[in-house]
Amino acid sequence: MAPLAGKYGIHDRVAALESEVNGIRIDLDNKLVRPGPAGPSGPQGVKGDSCVGPAGRDGRDGKDSTIPGPVSTVPGPAGPKGVGERGPAGADSAAVLQAVRAELATTHKEFEDLKLVVNAIYEQNKQASGYIEYLRSLAAARIATRK
Repeated sequence: MAPLAGKYGIHDRVAALESEVNGIRIDLDNKLVRPGPAGPSGPQGVKGDSCVGPAGRDGRDGKDSTIPGPVSTVPGPAGPKGVGERGPAGADSAAVLQAVRAELATTHKEFEDLKLVVNAIYEQNKQASGYIEYLRSLAAARIATRK
């Protein structure tokens, strides 16, 4: 277990571990969920009737229209294609999952150890605050007896 660094060492470590686990989860999603190659296009469908009618009158209060306009005839930019050489084989998902589970088990064990440390510090602070209150009452009693 690494030593605690600064006042917020536990929070920093937990945040770093959560970030690392999220990164591993994203890597697994990217490696396990891949769309297949695109198939050939189907035949052209029957041409339908136009849904664009005549322009209506302006509204009394000038509100924006709630009826959508016609669909654009200009296609959007093309997305990335699955063209090129096939990359190297990825890690075996079972081995990756086993490694992630082992790392999570280690993280849980370290978290339990850190929880014990934090509870011990909390108890120590509670005892110290009780002792400080006791010393203050003694000092107040001495000041009261001097008057």
